[in-house]
Amino acid sequence: EHRRGIADLDRAIELDPEYTDAYHGRGLAYLQLGEHRRGIADLDRAIELDPENPDAYHGRGGAYLQLGEHRRAIADLDRAIEIDPESAPAYHGRGAAYLQLGEFRKAIADFDRAIEIDPEYTDAYYGRGGAYLALGEFRRVIADLDRAIEIDPEYTDVYPVRGTVYLQLGEHRRAIADLDRAIEIDPENPDAYLGRGVAYLELGEHRRGMADLDRAIEIDPENPYAYLIRRAAYLELGEHRLAEADLEKANALRSE
Repeated sequence: EHRRGIADLDRAIELDPEYTDAYHGRGLAYLQLGEHRRGIADLDRAIELDPENPDAYHGRGGAYLQLGEHRRAIADLDRAIEIDPESAPAYHGRGAAYLQLGEFRKAIADFDRAIEIDPEYTDAYYGRGGAYLALGEFRRVIADLDRAIEIDPEYTDVYPVRGTVYLQLGEHRRAIADLDRAIEIDPENPDAYLGRGVAYLELGEHRRGMADLDRAIEIDPENPYAYLIRRAAYLELGEHRLAEADLEKANALRSE
């Protein structure tokens, strides 16, 4: 569908090389296809033709964000917000860039503003939850993730994160419930098995815990942290030979 749209926009640009909306539309289509540099080139041209188009700055900022060029993303999103101060997606995008840069309070301020403009903006709650998580403000994380799920019960990204936060809070049964859901959604998520395994071990359910740790390592055998957690569990069970083998494996992975 995007390829067909690009072909149509190619023709429109051929007929009118100054057709701003065509460059803008083709740029967004390239972004949807993951062709970020091509998308940026078209959005450059759209901005050249219409320097007051906030959507073009927002689109290009989003492309820079995907490419990990966070300062460029922020510059474009600053401009988008300057032109349209009521753009919740622009605040969300800039918040996401600040989050990636570790500027958590700035990220929270932008997510706050996105939510103020659009109180149903699930991605902004999720993003703000991520910033609070980085700051160790776990109850605030839970509140934001709860709200995202309340708005959109199909917002499945919440479950592994909220499960991990419940684990940090020592609420192991709640952690297991969320990680059950995360595994149901993605049965190949090693972090969900790892977190659930730790929760079961904390509850003294060693058989279930070990089964989950085994599965996490089966899916991702290159994670040294998983071997170290399983080593600690083996030590508790008195399985010293197996614990030593996991320690050796973890050390080997960390030295690579």
